[in-house]
Amino acid sequence: ASQYGLRVVSARLAQTFGAGILPTENRVFAQFAKSAVKKENIVLHTTGESEGNYVYTADAIRAILLLLVKGESMEAYNIVNEDSHVSIRNMAELVAREIAQNQIQVVIDIPKDSASLGYAPPVKMWLDGAKMRSLGWEPTVGLVEAYRRMIAYMQFEK
Repeated sequence: ASQYGLRVVSARLAQTFGAGILPTENRVFAQFAKSAVKKENIVLHTTGESEGNYVYTADAIRAILLLLVKGESMEAYNIVNEDSHVSIRNMAELVAREIAQNQIQVVIDIPKDSASLGYAPPVKMWLDGAKMRSLGWEPTVGLVEAYRRMIAYMQFEK
């Protein structure tokens, strides 16, 4: 931006999901959704302590469009629904309870040789969306509704 005199605004997105994910998506949120649809237990091979940030696809798109108009050059903005900050285990339990309506369970099955499976150590990531909200943006879709919309899309696309 400074070298060429360009207006550059950076969007730092939380994990973004919702309607429109590819059938090949293999991130944890998609695996949980597929388990709910198939009525299969969600099996975790870790304790699920890692925490992450999420935002619904349409909310992220609205934020990016707003940044194109109102974002300050050479600034970075976190696009996150802070109400959707959750651990992997809590997300799995939410899907089992709210999406699969308690018809499936979360099973912790940590293999004896789990160190050789390549799972990363637990991380706790918190993104602050205050800067984005200062531009007038607010996320509108929470985790439960994001899952419902994503699953409706997944079933429609079959």
